[in-house]
Amino acid sequence: MTEAVFGTPTDDELVTFAGVRCRDASVRRMYVTLARESVASVARFGDEAAGIAFASANDDETFVHELFVSPIHRRQGVGTRLLEQATSGAWSRRAIVDASDAVAQAFAIRHGFALRGVLLRCAGALPSEDDVLRLAGSEGRHFDVAPLDVGAHRFAIETLEREVRGTPLGADHAILGQLATGDAFFLSGELVGYAYVWPNGRLGPLAASSSSYEEQIFAFAIAALSRRYNASWMECLVPGANVRILQAAVRCRLAVSTAWVTATVNESGDGSRYVACHPLLY
Repeated sequence: MTEAVFGTPTDDELVTFAGVRCRDASVRRMYVTLARESVASVARFGDEAAGIAFASANDDETFVHELFVSPIHRRQGVGTRLLEQATSGAWSRRAIVDASDAVAQAFAIRHGFALRGVLLRCAGALPSEDDVLRLAGSEGRHFDVAPLDVGAHRFAIETLEREVRGTPLGADHAILGQLATGDAFFLSGELVGYAYVWPNGRLGPLAASSSSYEEQIFAFAIAALSRRYNASWMECLVPGANVRILQAAVRCRLAVSTAWVTATVNESGDGSRYVACHPLLY
């Protein structure tokens, strides 16, 4: 039997894997961009690229964006080798695992990950203007809003992300800036939250320093999807602990569909004031 040879993926291989793994053009672009900016490894059997992994380090945590082995080449240790090469033996690691994939969950557990929390995909037609106004007016406060400048507000953003998700997104903001637009929210000159919106209707990441700010920031982001991109449909990835946004999503008639599980090797934020955008970029 031919043994796997491991190396750096070519651009053609990244495009091929993106086509297999991603359902739409926007996610395929994100997949390739993340892989190019991450530590990536591919497993080849002869001329066939049969597995891929890529991960990036932010602060003291390594996030595994992707780990995939074609079914015919599984149970040969390929996934373990790919994980080791992409994470370089990092102690603090995080990944997102399909809640319906028992094999992937077992793999994560064998490699020291704890399955800590559920993530729910909320999607549907863009809420009506009346629904958005009800969300925006729920607390009656006025935010100052400006384009998100990660460089200018790096310390505040990192502090906020440590609180809400355990570790900062770090360099991933540069990738987000290529694919989406971000807004920062201020009260009395202090940054209290941010939200990204995407041309294809995706919303997130979104983070808030207080749960009482979330619904207004969420409402602003929904309005930005409509105003900025003329969106008629939206989706976001909400931690199960974020009850306020899940309730807001249900009130806006978004459907809760696919579920994922956060897998971590160390403790992390509970996600109660956080909204993600996609499992590839939590």
